[in-house]
Formats: sequence, C-alpha cells, structure tokens
Amino acid sequence: MTDRNVKRPGYKQTKVGWIPEEWEVKRFKDLAIVNPRKPRELSDGIKVGFVPMANVSESGRLTEYDEVECKNVNSGYTYFEDGDILIAKITPSFENGKGCIADNLPNGIGFGSTEFHVLRPQKVNTEFLHFQTRYYKFRIKGGLNMTGTAGQKRVPTDYIKNYKIPTPPLIEQKKIAEILSTWYRAIKQTQKLIDAKQRLKKGLMQQLLTGRMRFPGFGAQVEKAGELPEGWEEKRINQIGKVVSGGTPASDDERYWGGNIAWVTPNEVTQIKRPYIGSTKRTLTKLGLKNSSAHLLPPNSIIVCTRATIGDCVINTIPMATNQGFKNIKPNSQHDEKYIYYSIIFNKKKLLRLGAGSTFLEVSRRDFEKMQLLGPIKLTEQIKISELLLEIDNHILLLDKRIEYYLQQKNGLMQKLFNGEIRPKV
Repeated sequence: MTDRNVKRPGYKQTKVGWIPEEWEVKRFKDLAIVNPRKPRELSDGIKVGFVPMANVSESGRLTEYDEVECKNVNSGYTYFEDGDILIAKITPSFENGKGCIADNLPNGIGFGSTEFHVLRPQKVNTEFLHFQTRYYKFRIKGGLNMTGTAGQKRVPTDYIKNYKIPTPPLIEQKKIAEILSTWYRAIKQTQKLIDAKQRLKKGLMQQLLTGRMRFPGFGAQVEKAGELPEGWEEKRINQIGKVVSGGTPASDDERYWGGNIAWVTPNEVTQIKRPYIGSTKRTLTKLGLKNSSAHLLPPNSIIVCTRATIGDCVINTIPMATNQGFKNIKPNSQHDEKYIYYSIIFNKKKLLRLGAGSTFLEVSRRDFEKMQLLGPIKLTEQIKISELLLEIDNHILLLDKRIEYYLQQKNGLMQKLFNGEIRPKV
C-alpha cells in the first residue's frame, strides 16, 4: 500500500514510514515500564483484584474481577495496578485482541493470569498506548514473532519492549484517543443492543414454543410448563418430514469437486449468524453427488448438525448437499420449516443428550428421527410464531452488520491517525 504521506510538506521519512516532522519514533519501553515488578512488601490482609484471562474481552474491556485477600494470591501471578495496560501473550488470545486497561481494582492492585504482558504508561497518554496495542499491525506482527511450540506460542517480552510507533505530542495523543474512543463506544453500545435482543429472543422462545404465550384466536395459553396446549401435539421428527443424511465423495478425485452443487460442512454452519444459508465454500459436481451418500436437499430444508457441534442448524435457500455430519429434514406440507428450525434450536440440550461416541459425540439417525418436538397443529399458528422470532433475528443481523461497518471504519481511521495522514485539531 502506498504511503500517502510521502513527500508531503511537513512530513519526514522514518523507520516506520513517513510521519509529521514534530512526531518521534519511540519504542514501547521508551513510553512505559514493561512487565513491572511487584513491590517487595504488600500487606497480606489487603483486598486485591484477581483477573483470569476469561475476564478480559476481545473488545478491549476488563469485564469483571474476583476480590481476594493478597495473602491468598500465588506469588507467581502477574502483578498490575490501576492504569496499567494488559496484553494477552498466548495464542490465540493475542491474535484475537484480548487486552484492556486495568481500572477500579480493590486498593488499585490486581493479580492475573501469567499469560499477560503489562505496560505501565510513563510518558504517554494511556488510552493512546492502549489503542496502539489494539492496532491490527501490532497484532499481526506480534503473531509472526511468537516463540514456543505449536499450541503454546507466546509473544516474547522483547517484541513488546522494542515495538516502534510514531509518537505525536501528548496533546495530540489525547485527541487521537478521544476520536477512537467514540468509535469504540458506538461498537460497545451496539453490542449491548444485540445482547438485549438475544435475551428477548430467548425469553420469547421459552414462552411461544411451549404454548405459555399464544396469539389471539389460536386458543388458551397453558399456565404450567409441561402442559399440552389446546390445539398442539408432540410429534416425532420423522412425522414432521423426511430425514436424510449427508456424505463426502473422495477428496482426491477432481471430477467430484468444483461443480454447481452447493455442499456444506458443520464448520460453516456454526459460523453463520442467521437462520438461512445460500452459498457454500465448496461445491460438488453431479458425478461427485452420485458417488457419495449425500442427498440433494430442496430449498427450505432444515440442515441439522448431529456430529461434534450438535444442534446448530440452518435453512437452505438453494438446492444443497451436506457432508455426513448432518441429519437433514425435508418438512412435509403440514409443517413450517422456520418453526422446525426454532424448535430444534430451543431443544438443543435435548438433542445433545442423545449424542454418543468416544472420539466425538454423534446423534444416530434412529435417535434423531424418534426425538419429539412440540408445536401447534395449525400451520398458520406455526408461521405466526416463527415469523416473530425471525423478525428479531433480522434485527440482530442488522446490528451485526452495523458493528462490521464500525470496525471497518475504525480500522481505516486508526491507520490514518497513527501515521499522521489525518491530524486532529488541537
């Protein structure tokens, strides 16, 4: 990518590219104490915060901590104080962006996972330095500099100490941090909206899919869990539709792959954030479909993971085949595919209990077909329930897209602010 600061008036060339003339190139160790030592004497009776890796989010927040007495903390844990910056050092937490600014700790003192690096800002704005640790270039380069064996790789201290950044004057650092904080707040607020919608959806599923909440004109709602609502029945899955499995043709035969038949795997389904799937990473030829146990599913079938990631499911919008990690339902005309989809999601724990196997859990076709789902007899009531839940899912999808947009804009803005291409008014 071309550096747009090249030969601009008031800019200079440095080891990290072209930057404003009044900026300097500094290493992290010039701006902060890296992995500061714990004070020799720390009263055993004082309260401190204990922070495991799980309590630091990938969005840059310290979500919570445990309050413990100092004497109960093993001396080998990482020590930090309010205002220190925590950076996960182990894979994949480092690449995923785990890190935060420690804040509001009991007595301003914290201990945490040994897999944290700690920066104690000295001659730099704390938020500016924190945003530098969240910058994608810092994370990518750090991932390339990891040491250790596969699965246990860590970012070394030397990388943290010697990482170079363009450094503006303190007043400009503060302005840059304020601008980026606005974007992070927008992302955080949108995530709160998503969380609220997810809670709403979960509560409605518990009411609507058990008959404890009914739409007007369809009958009385039940008062107690386990009661059979008026006009509802329990049916085995093989009474709801035809169950077919998937398959995989020989992976080394090129004649079977790259055709126009969509072919999905469980890994793809688990990554989808909405009820529908309309494309796949890999495709089969007609010959590949013929030479495997896969079936071509018509649109509006329910594709259900029954191996390893049991219970995740989607509805296909185009003809599609699956691998053997699925049991798929082709619903009959008396059943709404969207209602079956939400009912499978709602009964995921029930499906998990049917799993068996030593290497990985798998639900057999026989057990899957015998599993019972509760629902209205009338197709119109099924559709009414599923369309309300789908409306909430669509709202969540729009909010997810908003976060993706914010992240793209923030990353582009971060790059321009960090190299001085955009200068905030001071």
